[in-house]
Amino acid sequence: MASTLDVPIVQKQRLEEDIVEITCRFDGSTLPFKAGQHIRVSLPSLYFSDDKGKTRTFNILSSPNNTEYISFAFVNSDSGFKKTINQLKINSMINLQGPFGMFTLPENNKDIIFISEGIGIVPCISMILYATEELFSNKITMIYSGNKKIPYHNDLQTLKDTNKNFTFHTKTGTLDKDFVNKNISNVNDSLFYISGNTKTTSSIKQILLQKNIPISNIKIEEFAGY
Repeated sequence: MASTLDVPIVQKQRLEEDIVEITCRFDGSTLPFKAGQHIRVSLPSLYFSDDKGKTRTFNILSSPNNTEYISFAFVNSDSGFKKTINQLKINSMINLQGPFGMFTLPENNKDIIFISEGIGIVPCISMILYATEELFSNKITMIYSGNKKIPYHNDLQTLKDTNKNFTFHTKTGTLDKDFVNKNISNVNDSLFYISGNTKTTSSIKQILLQKNIPISNIKIEEFAGY
């Protein structure tokens, strides 16, 4: 069931590939969610006009075990919403509603293979964090690319150092069939999580279907843009 909560922004970071990461603090109340889910973020008002209004949907970056803070991230743009949230001062209040979405971890111990580009990594980070904290026995592989740099590379390395069941493979540029096929194994008994823009998710889905992977073993989180 979705909840709504007003929270203060306590940190804003600009990362590689022009990704903006926003962290908010829970003050007494929390917004329970599952790793991989998303929230709707509403601003009190806009400093700049925006035809889409003052609300956007973003995937949660942080782990559900973090009951003090919640983080989300997005690719920066010149939309009125994003220009406004970038100008908000620390401790400004925003409204969160959620959680939403079924792009979440399985309840079995099948191998998990995440495949994503760019901002698509955000829900994957949340799930890998949670699986690591909860000592999941699932073997987890992350296949990821950035345009010119690899956002969250250091985070992935830290998770790999902590979780013996986790490994990752990264490249710059577009994910292609050769790179994906080279870095996946145990195809018949794995669950595949694809996240990224429409072009990426469609392309990767076709690569997996060509390997006769059942559609029931493929989950997709599509980022159409905000």
